[in-house]
Amino acid sequence: MTEAPAAPHRRVLVIGLDGATWDLMTPWIEAGRLPHLGRLRAAGGHGPLASTIHPLTTPAWVSFMTGRQQGQTGIYDHIHRRPGSYDVEIMDATRIKAPLLFDYLGAANLRSISINMPLTYPPPPIHGLMVSGLFGTLVGPGITNPPSLYQRIAEAAPGYVVHPDFKPQARDPLGQHVQDLLESIDNRFRAAEMLLREEAWDLGIVVFTAPDQIQHAFWHAMEAGGPHETAIYDVYRRIDDQLPRLLDLAGDDALILLMSDHGAGKLHAMVNLNRWLADEGYLAFRGTRAVSQRASLIKRAAVAYKRFLPAAARAWVRRHLTGAFTRAKEVMESNLFAAPIDWEHTRAYALGACGNVFINLQGREPNGVVPPGPAYEALRDEIAGRLAALRGPEGQPLVEAVRRREEVYHGPYLDLAPDLVVIWRDYGFWGRARYDQNAPELFEPQFAWDFGILPQSGTHRPDGVLFAAGPGIPADLAIEGARLIDLAPTILAYLGVPVPGSMDGAALTRLFADAPLTVR
Repeated sequence: MTEAPAAPHRRVLVIGLDGATWDLMTPWIEAGRLPHLGRLRAAGGHGPLASTIHPLTTPAWVSFMTGRQQGQTGIYDHIHRRPGSYDVEIMDATRIKAPLLFDYLGAANLRSISINMPLTYPPPPIHGLMVSGLFGTLVGPGITNPPSLYQRIAEAAPGYVVHPDFKPQARDPLGQHVQDLLESIDNRFRAAEMLLREEAWDLGIVVFTAPDQIQHAFWHAMEAGGPHETAIYDVYRRIDDQLPRLLDLAGDDALILLMSDHGAGKLHAMVNLNRWLADEGYLAFRGTRAVSQRASLIKRAAVAYKRFLPAAARAWVRRHLTGAFTRAKEVMESNLFAAPIDWEHTRAYALGACGNVFINLQGREPNGVVPPGPAYEALRDEIAGRLAALRGPEGQPLVEAVRRREEVYHGPYLDLAPDLVVIWRDYGFWGRARYDQNAPELFEPQFAWDFGILPQSGTHRPDGVLFAAGPGIPADLAIEGARLIDLAPTILAYLGVPVPGSMDGAALTRLFADAPLTVR
């Protein structure tokens, strides 16, 4: 009697390109400049992938890992206000309040390998192996779980870092940064190739953050020409060149998802929302000499740390201080944000990286002045109406909508959300909460990252990219309506794991037109 052939071992390989955008990839693919990505696109489905509101790295990757929007994860931004105070807390993996994709797979005895996923520091224990990503320490055993895994990473990819530090002391700092980003891609491939070849896995994830970092710093160079004109393309091409190394390890029965957490585009100007709130009479600055001097001293110290302390020394500090370093950053952020504001005369304030407005509410904020109830609702309506009418430097409308938090989010952690969410018409105008009253104007066209050390000329857009290839997915399929939160349930369904009803996302069953996907 002939035995039936064994069922194929289903796997899912996720390749994350942080910030990758069709605006760049489509013309490069069609011109044959990204040949391997072009073949992957033709082999299956491709289309836009809607990010979170807002399209920020931190909440976006958490929503990918959980299949849930922010009201269920508690992660809205890189930072948030500590409840009961005006102090700032920096987000890390311990603050994610929803189960991760890895948890459901582990319960089904399926093994995961995750490499460089943002906001997985400190690395949570999973059934498999975890190498932390962005917002973790740059080097050392603390980025892996188990910690002993770091030695294997260091041997397979000497010089491996989570992301390279900018080196302002270099002869050509920007050119050196490009080379460091390219080297980080090479090391990421070496580490991923080693683990995916030597370890058993059902889900493999490797995230490359270099596209996002290069776009932030070099978008202007791509448009203006000059010595770094090809820096962004060089990063995409370096990933494209090495892509087959991972695809070959996945096997023919694997589902391949290549995706980005958000898109990218030109930064037109930063919108200093606390400046706007002050100009409109909703926020009051203290304006005292002592407050201004303290803020100036903190910023000068931060600039000196970045500009004059060598990258190796900064890495040593982060590696050896770990939690103390994060707490020191929180103290610095808290002083820059809270100290300049006259809270007793402030009705609303902005905090965070995009468009988050909070009401200084009695009973919630320590020195809240706005009573809950009708006064709170009336103030939200008033601010939303004025913000909706905001015009740019050339008179162009900037705001698509201003939503109350309950119109955008839902879940047990809605109380952590901003009271008003500014949805920008073109996210090239990017709201931010400037730390102090020294913002000279509402619109700031020239902006520098990291306290003036690294230029920023590119920013995020709401739509990322999605490639999907594997058994049952037709060639050259146009994907429409896919969302970042749909990928976790799609992965679970493909691997035969029940999809929790509490997930906000839904499995993308429409991708599998040639072999219907069953969702449990």
